[in-house]
Amino acid sequence: MSSCSRHWSRPKCRRLGARVERRRLQRIASSLHPVTALALPERAGREANAALAEALRHELPCTLALVRLGSGDRTNSANGAWDHEAVRLASALGKDARVVGYDDPVTLLALFEREPAEGVTLLADLYGSRDAHSPDWHACVVGARDLGARDIATL
Repeated sequence: MSSCSRHWSRPKCRRLGARVERRRLQRIASSLHPVTALALPERAGREANAALAEALRHELPCTLALVRLGSGDRTNSANGAWDHEAVRLASALGKDARVVGYDDPVTLLALFEREPAEGVTLLADLYGSRDAHSPDWHACVVGARDLGARDIATL
């Protein structure tokens, strides 16, 4: 007997399963990760390039941060720990970032209209507030002005 049928009738389990599948497909169609609902690489890159162009047009500071799952924690990517940590980071970064999404399956990107030092401070605080079950990760922060970059790939 499945765990769903112990608590609910089979029709309720089927409806729940259908609802979850519809939500998953809607997210994928919108270029969002099916579990975390964060922008997938193509969408995140497109949105980041647009935000970067706008910031540069208005001569605002602009900083790119990449947060990557530690190489020793790649098994956490499969068991959902990275997804959980990615959502925690995106929730915290989203308050300050114009764009937060995946650069690849084990890397988040965030684009801020702030100076790089502010991004470093924010990420250091987030790293320090990880719980004991969170996977290890590292981050890179770079300012658009520092490189004269006009697109995310260059940055």
